[in-house]
Amino acid sequence: MHSLKILIVLSFTLISLSALGQTSHSAHSHPNHNMILLGTDEIFASHIVYKRPHNYQVILQLELDQKTRQTYLKSKLEHTEERHILLLDSMDIGEIENKKTISGKIQVEDVTGVRRDLVQNVGLSNDHFKIVYFNELPLSLE
Repeated sequence: MHSLKILIVLSFTLISLSALGQTSHSAHSHPNHNMILLGTDEIFASHIVYKRPHNYQVILQLELDQKTRQTYLKSKLEHTEERHILLLDSMDIGEIENKKTISGKIQVEDVTGVRRDLVQNVGLSNDHFKIVYFNELPLSLE
């Protein structure tokens, strides 16, 4: 429980981050969503909060398949200064609670902001991701 509190505090600290390559979208399209990956024993993904439609603070606990997990953990050990991102495919993040599956890819971002794909075609059914925290934030940065 203590680590969960630390994770939530850390996640709210991330609110001040830029959108990391996000662009504005029309009201009828759904964008991709950047989620910072954290942890090794337990793996969490924290949505990077920005202006609408990215104004949802979402923290997921992930159960990655063995190959994806091993690739992620190896990269975390080898690239300690780099950020690991789960880039979710196009979706309405506000509806994540009702999703049967989520998909995307894992990327590694270096200190200059350059990303490279680590694992493509990551798919998780709703029994392999658990919503730890979900809240729509009233951001007015339209």
